[in-house]
Amino acid sequence: MQITAHNIDNLLYDIIGVNIEDFNEQVRTCARKIQQGDFDYHTLSDPSKGNVHTKNKHVKEKFKRYDKEFWYTWPTCFDPGCGDGEFLSVWKENLINAGCPDKEIHKRIFWADPEPANVMLTAQRLGMSIDNGFSFQVGKVDETYVNKRGELKTRKKDKLVETFEEGLACMKFDINKAHVIGNLPFTYGKGNSPVAIPVLTNILSLGRPASVNLVNDAGFLTSSNSKDFRELLKQHGLKYLGYNPQDLFEKGGATVHTVDLFCEKGYSGDIEVKSITGENFTVPNNTNYIVDGGNKILSEFLLSLESKTEKYGVLLNNDEKHPWKCSYGKLSNIDENMFSDTEKDNFLKCMTLFNRTEKKYTYIHKNLLEGSRFHNTWRVAFGYLPLGSISGHTLTIGITTVVPPGVYLPNTYIFFVCDSEEHAVNTQRYITSNVIDKFVLPNTRRNRTFDGKTSDGVTKFIPKLPEGVTIENDDDVFDFLETPEHIREAVRERF
Repeated sequence: MQITAHNIDNLLYDIIGVNIEDFNEQVRTCARKIQQGDFDYHTLSDPSKGNVHTKNKHVKEKFKRYDKEFWYTWPTCFDPGCGDGEFLSVWKENLINAGCPDKEIHKRIFWADPEPANVMLTAQRLGMSIDNGFSFQVGKVDETYVNKRGELKTRKKDKLVETFEEGLACMKFDINKAHVIGNLPFTYGKGNSPVAIPVLTNILSLGRPASVNLVNDAGFLTSSNSKDFRELLKQHGLKYLGYNPQDLFEKGGATVHTVDLFCEKGYSGDIEVKSITGENFTVPNNTNYIVDGGNKILSEFLLSLESKTEKYGVLLNNDEKHPWKCSYGKLSNIDENMFSDTEKDNFLKCMTLFNRTEKKYTYIHKNLLEGSRFHNTWRVAFGYLPLGSISGHTLTIGITTVVPPGVYLPNTYIFFVCDSEEHAVNTQRYITSNVIDKFVLPNTRRNRTFDGKTSDGVTKFIPKLPEGVTIENDDDVFDFLETPEHIREAVRERF
């Protein structure tokens, strides 16, 4: 079906199911350029929606996972995040080279995307019917329901799964024989609404594709929230994970670290990993977290720290994420007498600021504060600093300070609870050591914050430091972690 500027309104409404008013002038301009033959498909990348172009060279490298004989079977593919159609274009090229007739090619290439414009433009690029593609919705809509009390209520319902399932049902191919390919968008629109995990989870719930060959956000490897997703991939046949260079999508505006993901239906052997440093090694299929220390030895060392957290506990747990907070709603037009620079009866000392050069305190009337059961304990408060041009990969602890009993902390600070002043001092040295701050933390943590919002995945591999352990330097940290000498040297090389 040919798309021209004069019939684009009817086309979008009748075939894609989206009114033209939902599109901006740029889409109409794109359609005219396509008709004139001077459209650059790579301009479709929109980093604000997690949509970043994958270069032709990288796509061809990913398809090397298939041997030459593979293409002579004229395999079917499905790209659930087609974008500008780069993956599909290379797939079509391989089918042509394998002697697949044009009529058969049209039965073997299918696609989808959250952006209806991408579905339309991919059809134009491939010279194929738009009926081979569909668009699905990302986001939440209001849904009315009746609760247990018989009351009519409204709640937010995620439309992604429902609309994706409806679209996939209209496609004329067997998901169990198809190969799922592409680069799914990580975010879409404003905020942080993951697309890749629910889309792929939905595909695997509907059938068992012959293979899954995707670019994926690397965060799912170490996030505790993605445990079920990792298990689903391994059950399907997770065979390969290759960390991509940090700057692979940087020029396109990407802000997340990515991996190449490959599953082969029924595979149950060891998982091949290409490290962030380019080294190849394997990890057991039953590994829950797939972390990357740069090589096999260091990755095994990081995974071994889980046994330490089982013994000593995780450094930051859920109980320690909620210090006191001011009742901010009460602070407008508040009496200045409720604050003081000096100590008074019924006033509580609060730390309002700390940085590398100073700490600031004020005294606030107790009626303005919501108490914390930790304010009478020794604590280590900290902040964090993201490093690198793609901050999702590297993270380091920024500033820390020891907080004595009786001092309140605002809810913008995160802290570790300690048993004594000596314990607090040693904990501060422990978390700011090169071992923890420059190796363990950045290599097991790829989300952008260190604030505990993603459950125990934050410090899953960093054990608490028990009282009585003295930390003066990196060697003391290694001693506590019972680290062999050859691993100590390997870790030091990574600082």
